[in-house]
Amino acid sequence: EKTRHALISERRKIDALTSDQAAVDKELAKVQREIDAIMASEGALGARHLAARERLEGTEAQRQTESVAALRRAKHDLQREVVAGEREKRELEVAISGQCEDVEKLDASAKGLLGKIDVVSAQRARLQAQLDQHQESCTRDEEELEQLGNKLLGLKSTAFNSFAASGIVQVKHFG
Repeated sequence: EKTRHALISERRKIDALTSDQAAVDKELAKVQREIDAIMASEGALGARHLAARERLEGTEAQRQTESVAALRRAKHDLQREVVAGEREKRELEVAISGQCEDVEKLDASAKGLLGKIDVVSAQRARLQAQLDQHQESCTRDEEELEQLGNKLLGLKSTAFNSFAASGIVQVKHFG
């Protein structure tokens, strides 16, 4: 009987342990479901995080690609502007060189013209002096001619009076 009581007691312990085990298994299943739910949530969260990171990386890569493309376009534009600027600089240098040559030619022409003006001015002054001398000479000649004319009139008058007095010429008086 003792063995039987011991067996019953063991059986009750086993039943209690089995009941406890069932409760632990039930609790374990509940905890496992919570862990699975957390893991699923964590997995979904990880997937969302991964998707967000991939979108961010994609956006960053696209932004960098666009930035590189914009920088390349800007570099190309700047290179074109530099080439155009250099071409314009060369054209200006050629134009300036041509203008310098023109200025030198004009300067030489101006110096030549100034020389000619000096020659013409000297000729003009010489001719003006000759004209002044000629006018003075003409004025003297006119005065001399006038004096000679007066003398001639005086001589004519004297000769006429002499001839009239000597009777060579007869003067008729009309009256």
